[in-house]
Amino acid sequence: MLPVASLRDGAWYRGQGRNAMVGLWDARSHCFWTIAVNDFADPAKFPLEPLRQVRLKREGYATESTGTFRPTKKL
Repeated sequence: MLPVASLRDGAWYRGQGRNAMVGLWDARSHCFWTIAVNDFADPAKFPLEPLRQVRLKREGYATESTGTFRPTKKL
């Protein structure tokens, strides 16, 4: 895992997170922004036409006690 001091604001990082394997480091907010894509089944139309939701998610820098994104390589 890359140390937080080596991260550059606005840079993309490969890593392991709860919602994604790529995250954008936001130094001001001290977090990673990831993109999550979710498909939700509409019972009336299942299995056709699932509802797709694309969201921007905030994940903290992983430490022993907090955060969920562990950066391993700058992209």
